[in-house]
Amino acid sequence: MPGGEVLAALALQGVDVNFVLTGTGVQTQPPLKMEEWVLLDYFRKASAERRDAALGALLGVEGGVRVQMHNSGVGGVQVGHVGGKVTVKGKR
Repeated sequence: MPGGEVLAALALQGVDVNFVLTGTGVQTQPPLKMEEWVLLDYFRKASAERRDAALGALLGVEGGVRVQMHNSGVGGVQVGHVGGKVTVKGKR
């Protein structure tokens, strides 16, 4: 059984330490449905303009959006913002 220092080092490299210890990983999100895989595949292959338009359509933003994301590296938190005119349904 690996010690705490080894497990901490593995966790920093992205290893699921819970899986190493128990054989059961921690699932933080439900698995993707087929339509979500297809959407993700098309989204990744799309030009920046089409991705912006798709996000705009999903978020209810007129004329698409520009999304900017920043990640400071391994173990970093991804921070971003969406620009554009946003209207949230049911809110004023």
